[in-house]
Amino acid sequence: MGTNVRRRQFLQGGLALTTLSLLSGCGSLLTSVGQPTRLYRIGFLSAATETATAPNLEAFRRGLVERGYVEARDIALDIRYADGRSDRLLDLVSELVRANVDVILTSGLDAIRTAQRATDVIPIVFAAGNDPVANGLVTSLARPGGNTTGLSISAGHESAKRLQLLKEVLPGLGHVAVLWNQPSIHLFEDTQVAAETLGVQLTSLEVESPDTLASLLTGAVGQADALVTTDAILFASLAPQIVSFASSNGLPAMYGQVSFPRQGGLMAYGPNILDNFRRAATYVDKILKGAKPSALPVEQPTVFDFLINPKTAQALGLTIPQTVLQQATEIIQ
Repeated sequence: MGTNVRRRQFLQGGLALTTLSLLSGCGSLLTSVGQPTRLYRIGFLSAATETATAPNLEAFRRGLVERGYVEARDIALDIRYADGRSDRLLDLVSELVRANVDVILTSGLDAIRTAQRATDVIPIVFAAGNDPVANGLVTSLARPGGNTTGLSISAGHESAKRLQLLKEVLPGLGHVAVLWNQPSIHLFEDTQVAAETLGVQLTSLEVESPDTLASLLTGAVGQADALVTTDAILFASLAPQIVSFASSNGLPAMYGQVSFPRQGGLMAYGPNILDNFRRAATYVDKILKGAKPSALPVEQPTVFDFLINPKTAQALGLTIPQTVLQQATEIIQ
């Protein structure tokens, strides 16, 4: 065999090996790019029941999908429910910390504060933070500081708007019972200011625990012309009891959470919580990609819903003015 032939065969063999090596390397590269580098674990802490939390959880999942995440492939949700019992929160969030989740998503003042006490390392995102600066959850909206950020449910006008709408439906409104709890004290104080402006007398019904709800409501019967609730997270779990009480006692009510009219409540005005939970996925996504919670500004709500249940109004003998109906974002059919 000639020298030129041997040289050509050698070069062809080397080229084949090089090509094979490159293809093999590309295959490895494609595999590493096409597959997630790790499975992220997101702790989901709810102060409410599983039933009350289900729509929020679904909205968050929808937000994750919009960001390109696939559950069980890219992320795993570690979910905990306190069932309306704040005394269970510390044990539940401690379980998430021990599980070394990558991010904790929660809502409501009690749950957020409990998560902050449990860890100053794991990032915490709140989907519904009530007045986060005044309540000490963050240093400022623009620069939260620490390991916590998220979305506020406070815009400053909602308490006055609830009372104003209620008075439009009940022009002779003179006395209102306000259902609130300590985490929503700022909303109660805002309602007090609005009541003075509108010439309405208030009765304070502070709910210290779910066990005190029935006695508080019973005490308000015969005194108040109507009932108003703040948008405290606790009340989501107590919605069936509150709505049932108002209906059976012929008490018109304005609620702080838009889920109430869908359960038979008369009216509700408040931030779109489902939108907040969907948008919370953006915060989680940024944190998983390396952003620090301390540098992610807290968002204030921009979407507010006003729901009316005409059947409940009819049962109460009320006629909702057309001017009020026109303000509704949804009329329950």
